[in-house]
Amino acid sequence: MKKFFYNLIIAIIILGFPLHAFASYKIVFIGDSITQGNRDPLFGYVYLMEKRLSEEGYDVEIINYGIYGTETSLHRKILLDALPIDHPDIVVINSGMADSLNLRNQIDIKDNLAVMIENSLKYKAKVILGLIDISCRQWTHPVYYNYKMSFLEIYKSLASKYKIQSFPFLDKVTLKFPEYNMGDSVHPNEKGHQLICDLLYPEIVINLPKKEIQPNNIVEVDNNQ
Repeated sequence: MKKFFYNLIIAIIILGFPLHAFASYKIVFIGDSITQGNRDPLFGYVYLMEKRLSEEGYDVEIINYGIYGTETSLHRKILLDALPIDHPDIVVINSGMADSLNLRNQIDIKDNLAVMIENSLKYKAKVILGLIDISCRQWTHPVYYNYKMSFLEIYKSLASKYKIQSFPFLDKVTLKFPEYNMGDSVHPNEKGHQLICDLLYPEIVINLPKKEIQPNNIVEVDNNQ
């Protein structure tokens, strides 16, 4: 038996499996460059979330499928492939910003998001949907007005239809407050990523099992007295 556990530890080291791969809860994040961390995973809100949860004693594994420049069509494929492998307890979907920048068909965007939500629920995962509001983007051509005005309704209607959690992903960060973005009105800076983490944190924690409270100031009793 001892040899079995020894060999198991060696296999973990050789294969490079992270020790938190055996965590009790898995959280999958799906999105574009913002979820990736502006091309640097150690910069973004997902990393900050993992760090905060770990520091506060939560036994979780974070899986980040944020990829620079990707749209809901690719996120849909990635998540559908990942669900039967990862079996996440929570799926955080922050997808659609790249679609809006390329003016993709909103019907397709909504369908892609709906498929991601439905399949996550099928695998018994809690779903948290980031609300993306692009209404304040400075597009001057009249044809863009209805497009941006109706964009947020995609997310609100899906959250309502599937009765899932949602939170303000970008509307309170990079799109409305310049001090939180990198100058492009899209990508959060360090303060912006921290704000996203702070907004999302309570939505994550409410789905996690409560931590066991360790008693403090334990007094040892000497039975020999």
